[in-house]
Amino acid sequence: MTRYHSTRPRNIRHGAICLTVGILFLLTTVGLANEEKKTSPPVWRIDPGETSTAPQFPWRPELPLSHYMPAREDPLAPAEKTWTLGELIDFALRHNPDTRAAWHAARAAAAVRAAAGSAFLPQADLGGTATGGYGSTGAKNETWYGSIGPELSVTYLLYDGGGREAGLEEARQALLAANWVHRAVLQDVMLEVLQNYYIYQGTRVLVASQESAVKEARTVLDAAKERHDAGVATIADVLQAEASLAQVQLVLQEVTRDLRIREGVMATAVGLPANANLRIAEFQPDFPIDSAARDVDRLIAEACQSRPDLAAAAARLRKSTARIRRVEAEGRPYIAVNGIFGAQYNSRWDTLLDTYSVGLSLRFPLFTGYAQAHNETQAREEAAVSREEYASLRQSAMLEVWSSYYTLQAAGQKIRTSEQLLRSATQSYEVALGRYRAGVGDILDLLSTQKTLETARAEQVRARTEWLVALAGLSRDTGRILDDPAMRQGIMSTPTGPSNEQER
Repeated sequence: MTRYHSTRPRNIRHGAICLTVGILFLLTTVGLANEEKKTSPPVWRIDPGETSTAPQFPWRPELPLSHYMPAREDPLAPAEKTWTLGELIDFALRHNPDTRAAWHAARAAAAVRAAAGSAFLPQADLGGTATGGYGSTGAKNETWYGSIGPELSVTYLLYDGGGREAGLEEARQALLAANWVHRAVLQDVMLEVLQNYYIYQGTRVLVASQESAVKEARTVLDAAKERHDAGVATIADVLQAEASLAQVQLVLQEVTRDLRIREGVMATAVGLPANANLRIAEFQPDFPIDSAARDVDRLIAEACQSRPDLAAAAARLRKSTARIRRVEAEGRPYIAVNGIFGAQYNSRWDTLLDTYSVGLSLRFPLFTGYAQAHNETQAREEAAVSREEYASLRQSAMLEVWSSYYTLQAAGQKIRTSEQLLRSATQSYEVALGRYRAGVGDILDLLSTQKTLETARAEQVRARTEWLVALAGLSRDTGRILDDPAMRQGIMSTPTGPSNEQER
């Protein structure tokens, strides 16, 4: 450090000090005044408006509620577009908030993995110090002195007992888990779209079938009026027919309401606002019921190998195992090499001192107050928790496949039964209507067959919808819904595997 003298008067120094203090005081006063102008009372006091005045009164925000909400623009549906199932699925996978959140989480995990890999590279830091002062060495002589010293340090880890490798493996397994979770979210979103789509289409068919029921009820009413006008039927027949028509119209109003609700649910499932007013193309699938009879044991085995949520749980288990190794490495020797280059300059930029050093750092923990042993125990127990969570999830996945399989089989049987019921009910209604028009039938018999026909139509629609929903659920439960192009395009397919007949 170098010192040199100056012949400035001392009163100049005193004036500079007073001026500096005055400027600082002025800046502080202005800052506090601005702060009090923004918030009253000041920020270091409790504002009565920060909370409600009493427990029974709600807090009143100073600004409109929209001010506190994050800015977000909802995706817009193309105008005058008729959506197919494949287009709905593609749009949902791109715009559903759940899929986007899972994707960002996977990218964050990738950044963590890359950060863990940086431990294998040398670390460099640039720092320094600067000092300055002003003083006097006599009655009339004053001295100004100053110095600056930049410094560059480089450190490279040579050995840490395998902690770097274990940390990198832990981050890699976390990334795999995040990727599998993203895939599982995609499957769940696709399943949600499929199920809501099938339910929407089933509700649409229910509306059409109920409209047919209204027409049939009007036909019965017209027949009753004709017989009453001809004098071969009483007014009771007309009244009963009108009551039956009113009941059918009530059901039509209910299913029409359900259809409107399903339109909003469908829009929400694909990531659009509920009032998007989607125009969805009609859907007329095939129902290959016989080909759906597969070996449930094969499907369970396929689920255990293909489900992304199981793969994510397995990755978390491997991550916890790597964490055990990383924690154990914290109790082993730590060796690093470091180098430092520095220089010291005075206020005239004259080099006063250059510093070069190379060193070797060694750390060996001898006693940590039993913290190391407890940390290792915690890591092992957490790994055991992950192992049991994987086992529990695997059992749940097997149960889901088992339940979806027999739900699909039962739905197929309901389709066969409902088709037979619809054929019989249609014939019974036609016969009863013909007999009533011919004057040999009874109005109660006709209304009964009409109600049976209405119920048969509804049961057939529900059975087909249940079968489609169960098929989509089974495809998701086996972990193959994303890889099945038939599902994405709405073409009915069944899970792979030989049928029971082929096995026999």
